[in-house]
Amino acid sequence: MIELSPSGKANFIAVVAIIGILGALVLVWRASNHEAAAYGPTAVTATKNGKVYFVAAGTLFTADAQGSLLDQVRLKTLGIDAPVSHMASLDDALLITDGSDGAIRRCNVAQRRCAQLLSLTVAGALALTVAPEAKRIYVGNVSRHQIHAFDLHGRQLYRLTVPGGIKFANDITWLGNGRLLIADTNHHRVVVVADPGDGHAQLVQQFDAKNPLGRSDRNWPTAAVQDAAGRTWVIDGNGLLRDGDLIVYGADRRAERRIHLGASVDPLQLAQLPGAVLITDNAGYRLQRVALNDYRVSVFGDAALRGALAAIKARRAQWRALYQTGFGLVALFALFGAPAGYLDWRERQHRPAGRQPGIVARPGANPRPATLTAAMQMRLRPDAQGITWLAVVPRTIRLLRILSVAMPALLLSLAGFFAFSMHAKGPLDMKPIGMMVAAAVFIAIVSQWSVRIFRRIRIGTDGARLYVVDYRGRRAAAEPEQCLSTGRRLMIDNIGVPIANSQYQMFDKQELAALIGPMLARVPKSRESTLVWQKLRSGDPATWAALVGLIAVMALRIWFGK
Repeated sequence: MIELSPSGKANFIAVVAIIGILGALVLVWRASNHEAAAYGPTAVTATKNGKVYFVAAGTLFTADAQGSLLDQVRLKTLGIDAPVSHMASLDDALLITDGSDGAIRRCNVAQRRCAQLLSLTVAGALALTVAPEAKRIYVGNVSRHQIHAFDLHGRQLYRLTVPGGIKFANDITWLGNGRLLIADTNHHRVVVVADPGDGHAQLVQQFDAKNPLGRSDRNWPTAAVQDAAGRTWVIDGNGLLRDGDLIVYGADRRAERRIHLGASVDPLQLAQLPGAVLITDNAGYRLQRVALNDYRVSVFGDAALRGALAAIKARRAQWRALYQTGFGLVALFALFGAPAGYLDWRERQHRPAGRQPGIVARPGANPRPATLTAAMQMRLRPDAQGITWLAVVPRTIRLLRILSVAMPALLLSLAGFFAFSMHAKGPLDMKPIGMMVAAAVFIAIVSQWSVRIFRRIRIGTDGARLYVVDYRGRRAAAEPEQCLSTGRRLMIDNIGVPIANSQYQMFDKQELAALIGPMLARVPKSRESTLVWQKLRSGDPATWAALVGLIAVMALRIWFGK
């Protein structure tokens, strides 16, 4: 039951503030989803007849080789749930990956019809390419580091093995003559392999993503194509596979040129056009065309195509503004609710003291104390003030101490193992090692801090009153009728200790029942929600700070989840 303030104004302000905060959070959630759906160009492919297909904001766009917009259709109309990671052309059909169920769909875009060609039954990103002369379709299961070969009817032929293995093959391109170009992202390389048709690929070429032309942290290849002159064009992203460099490698496997695409560019995929390479710029809401002869960069598309992408960008900006407005409203309603605490305090100053509303006392006959064993009687000795105390069960303290040593030791051992193995292969990458060492130190500090906290917690009685000592060492005492129990915590004023928990037992169950149990039956009952409401209404700084912190954590999860 929610406890109401004796002040009607305080109740009205608190209700409006909390409803406003919840409404603002709903606005943040909705705006975040719509903003994420208004993404720029991602997957792109070009067909032999000169058509260009690309995906942006859940829409499949069709253009000709000169950039004239020919068609656009929502992916949902085709029965495809975003995200689409790759596309490829097959005769008069378009093959589209459906990341929601791991399927490859064969689509007739003009007729707005799609049918499932094959499925890996694993949701997530898929890489895709067609080998028409070999009559095969290669599909990469990116997260499971596998490449499978299918025939043109969707029947699986074999799983392709690559020398050195693959780790997140984010792009596969058929080069002809039995050769495949693979962006082996987490191995920081691009490889050309020959597949004789038996599933055992042979290494032909390897391009190292750690090249002297790109930025040092852009060494995660996400896409690659090879032109008729034998040059290999590679997008090298950062650790988040964003903000990449476009590097051109010569036939001798050396990095020859870094193409400057402009500021704040997020290239994702490549496609080949006659005399040019096409790049999707997700952050810039555009496609860029790089000429093969002079490396000149230009924006691809006519006014209609650019206008469609500009409209998506404007829509994203609108939802972004609503997203930020939602957090502003959260802060505004939080400030609006602050006076409720003052109004509640002022009203209570003019009312006689008595039992607080909303708290139900449950009087009745005290249950008989549990029988004390001899060992329990030896432990439960009153102190000089006549108070018998219960401390946290020793096994909890022991477990925390073991964790404070075992977990850091495990992490430090892993750091040493990685340092040794990486040193044998080349220069050390201190980033993962430093993270493990930092995690070990953090866990050790938190564990030791937890041990100190748990050792402070006490609950006791002198037969007439109940005593509690919380994790901060604060102490309070009162008669049972003046305390408060939520079923999980015993509260005296604003100081409390846990008396029940579904995960672990804070105090010895038998000792608590024998010593404190009879007195707990006389304690008025309430709920955790009532206490939270009371603290919010009274303007308790710690409770409001916790609410703001929760909102901040939600905001960060939404932000980094994009």
